[in-house]
Amino acid sequence: MNYELSRFIEYLPKGATICDLGAGEGETAAELTLLGFQVTALDNNLQALATLKNLPGITVVNATLPEIPLKTKVDAIWCANTLPWLSQPDQQATITEASRSLKPNGIFYCSTRSLDPRGKESMLISIQPEKIKEALLKAELTLMKDHADPNDPKWHHWFARKR
Repeated sequence: MNYELSRFIEYLPKGATICDLGAGEGETAAELTLLGFQVTALDNNLQALATLKNLPGITVVNATLPEIPLKTKVDAIWCANTLPWLSQPDQQATITEASRSLKPNGIFYCSTRSLDPRGKESMLISIQPEKIKEALLKAELTLMKDHADPNDPKWHHWFARKR
């Protein structure tokens, strides 16, 4: 388990409900399920989600962000490296929708990475840490912790709580 995921679960009650935004093929969703959490994996890639449909304990939702069509509010949202793939207006809208999808005191985690100067990630939308902080506050989330990754300075991590 990676360090950020272990920090994330420290904030959560046993058996918490979690939505993995931009779940992809669901490595994190599967890991969270094995740890006893109830997980909803949300992504717009049907092929990636197909691999998750056969795993017990994971609810699969096909949607394109910023839409987060959950039936009930969740205890936490995991949004690892998803925001840089969205337009800047959709980044803010996704954070706002995530906040609406959280129970009171729910936890929101997101990570972003800066652009690769070699151009390998030319599809990524630039994200400035100040903009994420603004978006979190605007979405009625309280910033708990944010930090650059000590092992890879291209990455930045955010933990916030629903007010």
